[in-house]
Amino acid sequence: MRMTAAPNRSVKYLHNMLAHIQNLCVKASEEGNSNKHQRIRVTHWVRKLRSQPTSNPTWLKNVLEYANVLLQMILEGVIEEPFTKMPPQGPLAALPRHQVARLQAKTAKQIVRTQSAQHSSLETPPAKQQPPNNNSDENAGAVAAVDKQIQTQEQDDQWEWQRVWKGAFDKMHQQLQLKTEETEALGSENKEMRALVVGCKKALEEAERNQRDIEAKHLAEIENLRAVHALELSDLQDRHRQKLKEVTLLNDEKLLSRRRESNCIRPALSSNTMPRDDRADANADFLHYIDTFYSDTLNLMAQNKN
Repeated sequence: MRMTAAPNRSVKYLHNMLAHIQNLCVKASEEGNSNKHQRIRVTHWVRKLRSQPTSNPTWLKNVLEYANVLLQMILEGVIEEPFTKMPPQGPLAALPRHQVARLQAKTAKQIVRTQSAQHSSLETPPAKQQPPNNNSDENAGAVAAVDKQIQTQEQDDQWEWQRVWKGAFDKMHQQLQLKTEETEALGSENKEMRALVVGCKKALEEAERNQRDIEAKHLAEIENLRAVHALELSDLQDRHRQKLKEVTLLNDEKLLSRRRESNCIRPALSSNTMPRDDRADANADFLHYIDTFYSDTLNLMAQNKN
């Protein structure tokens, strides 16, 4: 209940302050102490401050600081940044530190003056007490209550954030440990795979080198066989030609001897000393010899081709 009552009093105090600012602006306009543009800007700032959210203590503190600074400027008659322009769109940013520090200094002076006025009121009749001092005392009490509640809320938020961040940090630490272990396992596996790849690469290079050596030996053997085959073929061709020459010479000698015999037989045939049957047998033997010669020659050529 204490945490709820303080913001309600602070919001009520904020609305009263904004209404007071609006009344001061109207009064100054009626007295001719402010121009039209300044009055319009102050009106828009009052509307902007009323529309700001105040459910969070930090937001409420920010709006109260804006309202207090604006009130002090109106009372002093000097309007400074950011109230010299129209209010921006969206949520309001925090006031500059120098303006907040100046506001706190003025609030402290008001509290001192209030305490001095209360002390002097004990020695003077009650009719001589000034109403503005009561208003300043109320303002100072409301600001102090808001500051205390904001400080308590900030401490609670800080503890909550520490608890949340500690849990998140522990979870991240566990995940990091798991990732580290997984990375180490993957690193070991990667090292083993690299060693296996290196071994396979060396074995492949050795196999390729052996294959190249075998191919080179095979090609050398083929060249040797071709050379041997060429020599054997040349030798067979030379032997075949030599044999053909020998067979041809032998054939020529036999033909020459047959011709001689034939020339010797002709005179005898002319004298009719040889019977007809004998001459027919001699011609048949000669034709048989010719057939045998050609048959042997063809067989010999076929063997040389094989």
